[in-house]
Amino acid sequence: MINSESEDTDLVFYDENLFGLDPLFHIHCKLFIVDVLNLSPYPTLPGVYCYKNHPIFKVDIMGIIVNCQEKDRNFILRVDDGTGLISCCIWKEKVEAGDNDFRSLLPESLRLKAHSLHPVFNHGEMVHIRGKIKSYKAPVSSASAEIARMFQRPYLYKTVYDQTLVLAPEVQKLQLKTDDIRTRLKPLENVMKELLADITVFTIKTIKEHDILHRIKDILGIDQSLEYVECMMNKVLKQMELQGLICSRSDIANSTYESLLNPGTDLNLLIMDIIKKEAYNGNEHGCSLKTLRSSLEKTSQYTDISDVAVNCCLDQLESNSNIIKITSTFFMPT
Repeated sequence: MINSESEDTDLVFYDENLFGLDPLFHIHCKLFIVDVLNLSPYPTLPGVYCYKNHPIFKVDIMGIIVNCQEKDRNFILRVDDGTGLISCCIWKEKVEAGDNDFRSLLPESLRLKAHSLHPVFNHGEMVHIRGKIKSYKAPVSSASAEIARMFQRPYLYKTVYDQTLVLAPEVQKLQLKTDDIRTRLKPLENVMKELLADITVFTIKTIKEHDILHRIKDILGIDQSLEYVECMMNKVLKQMELQGLICSRSDIANSTYESLLNPGTDLNLLIMDIIKKEAYNGNEHGCSLKTLRSSLEKTSQYTDISDVAVNCCLDQLESNSNIIKITSTFFMPT
């Protein structure tokens, strides 16, 4: 029976001279691993352990190998019998001086047979191990943690994992509002893409000159104020910037953007020049994304260029067969 916490407190521990009178002292006791791990040192003799007040120093265990480490002189096995894990040291056969010379004189078939006599341990195998108990300063695995987890998981499945996710009412309202904004921005984004397909560098003033506000107002409705229309236009530009369709320029006035909708943009041409320069300098792996970013940030135009904009341009150049993607972060000109 697995050792219980409600043990007798009135146990009598005997002197080592009387250990021989206990039959358990002479045999390999067949214990659960959890009980072996819970054995405490016998008060009257170091190196001997006690189960109740029985002196024990040899045990017999059987379990499954869950880990095996082979070293020069031994095997270290981790054995699991369902109640706990314990480390077992299996010593290899000691090779005496001259044994290697003797074995080298044997025919190859006998040498292979002699080598096959060495024990082989594999994960998942059942092993039966008998030996002496040794303690060492290291964390001891306990079955209680695994058992507690086994009881905890069904409760978590029932009360948490199997329950349908339902957002709070406030979050649902916010989500509906966000979806409504996205729905209203989509046609505005299409109008903006149509306009910016023929424009490279632009400002808010440039867009207004193309009568874009009236087109946006027609989509939103005639009852919308001009301030609301401008606000929606700014949201569309912000959304397009997050998608990498446009990027801000730092070499001109504030609120200046560059359209990346066509392959002839200044950013595309600059990226091509940087990749070609790296290739011509003898870099056999091509231009790395890190080098490309560093070169762009040193320019006056793109000190704050976003990763999304760079990736968008690289995808355009690759789709037009201007560059070849060697790896996910290296590029070569065609």
